[in-house]
Amino acid sequence: MDKEHIPKKILYSTIGGRRCAGKPRTRWIDVVKEDAKKLMGIRNWESSAISNMA
Repeated sequence: MDKEHIPKKILYSTIGGRRCAGKPRTRWIDVVKEDAKKLMGIRNWESSAISNMA
């Protein structure tokens, strides 16, 4: 794909600026956990998923 296509620009773009001091970066899994808590009301989805597999 040509480097001027919009999807490629979005994929490789970076956000300028600096993080607030003392705040850790948000991980993908943290966002998934927060969404599960807000949307589905599931607090401990990891152990629920593991127990359903057994």
